[in-house]
Parts: sequence; C-alpha cells; structure tokens
Amino acid sequence: MLQKQKLLVYPFDNNFSAVIKHTELLHGYVITKLVSPNGWGLVGKDAGSAGKLKEIGIKVEGNFKEALDACETVLFIDSHWKLDFEKVVYPKMLEAITEKKNILCELIVCDKIKKQLIDLALENDVSCEFLSDNEVWSSPEKSEIYSINTPVIFVLGISERTNKFEVQLALRKRLINEGYKVSQVGTKKYCELLGFHSMPSFMFGNSLSEPEKITLFNHYIKKIEKEEQPDVIIIGLPGGTMKLNNKYTCNYGITSYEISQAVIPDAAICSVLYEEYKPAYFENVCKSLQYKLGFKVDCFNLSNYHFDWIKTESSLEMCYTLLDSTAINKKIENLSGLETPIYNILEEDHGDRMYKFILDKLSSYAEVSAF
Repeated sequence: MLQKQKLLVYPFDNNFSAVIKHTELLHGYVITKLVSPNGWGLVGKDAGSAGKLKEIGIKVEGNFKEALDACETVLFIDSHWKLDFEKVVYPKMLEAITEKKNILCELIVCDKIKKQLIDLALENDVSCEFLSDNEVWSSPEKSEIYSINTPVIFVLGISERTNKFEVQLALRKRLINEGYKVSQVGTKKYCELLGFHSMPSFMFGNSLSEPEKITLFNHYIKKIEKEEQPDVIIIGLPGGTMKLNNKYTCNYGITSYEISQAVIPDAAICSVLYEEYKPAYFENVCKSLQYKLGFKVDCFNLSNYHFDWIKTESSLEMCYTLLDSTAINKKIENLSGLETPIYNILEEDHGDRMYKFILDKLSSYAEVSAF
C-alpha cells in the first residue's frame, strides 16, 4: 500500500469544512496541518468551528512557515474570504516550493505566474499541479444525447453556500460503505483528491455554445457510465438554480439548467439557505424547479448558512452568517409534516435518514436492479 502524503491546507476556512468532516474519502493524502490568516478568527480553534460543526481534533494554526515542516504537500484552496494573491498567497507558494514541498492549487492563476511556479518546482525537484481541467474540449461530433441507464442522483442548491458539497460527500460515503460502486461529478476543483471527477471545464468556458455544452455533458456522463460501470451516479450541480434578486443573480442558474437538459435524474436533493420559511416556500420551490428544470425535488437540506442582506448591501458583496446546527434542527421540527422531507446534513442521524430516503426512492423503480 502506498504511503499517504502529509497535506497542509491554506487558507483554511469553512469552504473546506465538508472535506474535514470526511477525510476518510481522501485518496493518497492525510491532512496534518490547517493554516488560516490570523485575522480570520480561526487560529487556535478546532477546525470544526469553521463550519459550526462538532470538534474534529485538528487545531487551526496561523504560522505557515512552521506548519510547512510537518507536511509534504500544500493544497492552496479557493477561500470564501478573499486574500490578495500577489501579496499573501503567491509568496507562500514560492516559500513552499523552495522548502521542497509539492503544490496543489485550486486557485485560478495567470499563465505567467503558473509558468514561474512550475519552473521553480522543477528546479527543486517537486511537483506543482493546478487543479483545473487541462483537457482541450471540442464540439461534439453528434448533436444527439444518450439515455443514462444507471440511476442518477442530483445534488443542487438554490444558491451558493448551502452545504451542497457536504451532501455530495455524505451520500458518497454511505453508498460506498454499503458496497455500491459510485461514479460522481462534483462541484469542487479538488474532487479528484477524493476519488471522483470535478465538473469539466467546458461547462464554464466560452469555447462552446450553450447547446453544445448540454450535448457534450451528456456524452461525458455516458462515457463515465460505460468506462466505470457504476451502480449509481451522483452529480453536483454548480452554483445556484435561481437568482436571489435582480442584483444577486447566481448566474441565473444557467449551468444547473444545462445539466438538467443533458441528464434526467432519478432522485434530486435540493439544499437551501436558512431563513424563517413558511411551509409554502418549499412547495413553491418544488413547483418552480419542476417547471424550470423538468424534475421533481425529492427532499431538501436546510443549510446552516443565512444570507445577510444588511451586510451584503453595505459591503456590496454577498455575505452570509453561519448558524449552529441545533438552530437548524429546531427549524426543521417546526416544518414537520411537509410532503417533501427536510434534513440537516450536518447531523449524522439526518444524513442516515436522507440516505435511506434516497435509497428507498431508487429502489421503488422496478427497473433498477442494482438497488
């Protein structure tokens, strides 16, 4: 068995909490250090506090240089809280490479700096990998799309920051533990570190027309189905599915729409921001998504992110408040009795119930023999 490399994650924040909760899914790496800037309020705390989770047993550190001694690879992630790349992040990338550490980078970096880092890595006999899809995608040869015969689960969010990646990993863990063979396309650029595919870059680029993206994504999933022969396919839909208002549009849910036209799901989980919802809200979301995307939402996840309208208006950028998981549980209790069930994926028992509910849904299809 290959020895796992010791991994340092920088700059750590709640954007990475789902991975911290499911470190057993990492392929080839073990997280030994989590480093955050001192001004973010996480240094010295348990990593679980970043996402209002239970304690995980890893303390967040603030000294990047000292933390380098305890790792072999550094993962530079795309944080929710933006740092000045040239003044803060880039010097640390140079420092890591000169200290003979391998680099994995989720950030978008210009070609000039990318070349400088790769050249420096070669000089120091380490690797420097940018976690983006480097494949050159061309227009599909045929405009027809294929039926996907494997059960497909969609994980979508009304907007960004709805614990959507946590749902994706929680489903993956439970399915694998039950012995199912899982193929998956996720919403983070580092999904390959967790053993599955990141969303292909052509879905976000300008080289293909929108109809070509739909066709090519269908062909992409069909290729995965043929090559991997899974029991189930999980697809995370990037971004949101609808605009919050005329100012905060979540890209109008365009990518979600295109994926919904490329593949028909057998089950769908929709994650929503926390708000003082009335039952009618969930009924309206179900109707809206059925009309817009063409499929029925089977269950909801109520996230612990609350959109902060006041702070957003004053800062002119989308701001969120993190809530304790117990507040989510209380809200769900008040919404009991809805036709479409609501879960809190941050709680293990809720994750188990969501998993069982989705499995029962797939099992109800007579043609699905794998379940």
